Amino acid sequence: QKGLGMHSACRLTYRLNEPFTRFEADLVVDDAAASLGSVVFRVYVGTEQRFASDTIRSGDPPVPITVDVTGGRSLSLLVEFAERGDVQDYADWIDARLVR
Repeated sequence: QKGLGMHSACRLTYRLNEPFTRFEADLVVDDAAASLGSVVFRVYVGTEQRFASDTIRSGDPPVPITVDVTGGRSLSLLVEFAERGDVQDYADWIDARLVR
């Protein structure tokens, strides 16, 4: 599978130079985290938060998301630590994609 891998706490920001309608991905803590990882995923369009997950832990099934990005000029993907600080917080945005 393809996607984006991040460690908490992290932010990636992309400029949206073309008109897109949505961002989609499946959110999960990577298997490499063993049983220790726990994170919160957030998606911002410009300065507006458009998505915040509950705490996602190692072993949880992937959480599919669809976020409206219509009219946005930038997309920011954030991963924040939850329990145990940033220990083993290997967060994956599986099959992350922008859709027109």
